[in-house]
Amino acid sequence: PTLVLLVAGVLAGAAGSAAGAVYLNEVVVRGTERVELYNDGPAEVPLNGWILRGSDGDFLIPDGTIGVGEYRVLDDLGGIMNDIGGDLDLIDDLKSGSDRVQYGQGGGAPLPHDVATVSLCRAPDASTSPPLDPANDALVWTLDLSSTFGVANDALPPALGSSLVINELDPSGAGFAVVGDNIEVYNPTGGAI
Repeated sequence: PTLVLLVAGVLAGAAGSAAGAVYLNEVVVRGTERVELYNDGPAEVPLNGWILRGSDGDFLIPDGTIGVGEYRVLDDLGGIMNDIGGDLDLIDDLKSGSDRVQYGQGGGAPLPHDVATVSLCRAPDASTSPPLDPANDALVWTLDLSSTFGVANDALPPALGSSLVINELDPSGAGFAVVGDNIEVYNPTGGAI
C-alpha cells in the first residue's frame, strides 16, 4: 500500500507540473531585468524548480505557485539577458522548455530600448490568445510603450506586411555602429507612404 501511494503521489506531481500552461508574457531586457509570467490553466502550477534561462545566465524562480489567470512578476534577475539580443527560456521543473522568446539580434522579437516604461510584450496578451507557435516571435511579440506588468498587455499585435517592410540589411559588421549600415525598404501596399 505504501508503494502504491508513493507512485500515485509522484505521478500526480508530475502531471500537475506538465499540465501547466505558463507563458512568458512581458519582458524588460535592459537595466533592471523584469519578466511577467501568465498561467492560462487548466490548474494552479507549482513553480518549485522552474528557471528562466537567458543568454547570459539562469534565474531560479522563487518557490510558490501561480494560479489560473494569474500574472506573476519577477524582478532583478541578475543580468541573465543579453542587452542587444538573445534568448529567454522558461524551463519547467521537468527541465523541458515551457516557453521561449528570441529578441533583438538573437531573434524575431524587437529589442526594447532603455526607457523604463517600454517593454517587450506578447500581443495579444497570453490571457486572450495563448500562443500556438511561440517559435515565430515576430508575429506575437511587440513593444509596449507603457508597460503593463501585473495586468493584461494592451499593445496591439504586430501588423507585419501591412505597411513598409524591411527587405534587405547590409550591416557594417561593427555590431554597434550605424555608419555604413544599409537598409532596403519595400512598399507592398500599392500606394504612396
